[in-house]
Amino acid sequence: MDFGQHYRTLARPFQWTFTRCAPATRQAELHLIRSRLRGGLENKARRGELRLALPIGLEYDETGEIRLSPDEQIRAAIGRIYALWDRCGSARQVVAELARRGQLLPRRAISERRVRWVPADYGRCMTC
Repeated sequence: MDFGQHYRTLARPFQWTFTRCAPATRQAELHLIRSRLRGGLENKARRGELRLALPIGLEYDETGEIRLSPDEQIRAAIGRIYALWDRCGSARQVVAELARRGQLLPRRAISERRVRWVPADYGRCMTC
């Protein structure tokens, strides 16, 4: 038996162990990273420092308190949704009515401060 053949014979158990155990090790590392991130968020929440993205119509003021948006257009759009909800009784009918009228809903991405106006759909109607 030459050296290469002998080496391949000895390396086979290691290769099997590595290919079988490596995915489990990566999963364990991901679990550890996620648990550390979650622990950091929980600690921030306990201290009162955790600031989450607020739904459209609410915002943080200078002192960090949550208040209604000063933008009249946004408050009026959300008010229309609630008025239609009282009248229609279901989200599907609210969206159909908004689409029929061609009304747009305010939308803000998590990383943006600017508000975009987009056509009404079920998901946007339910998150206002």
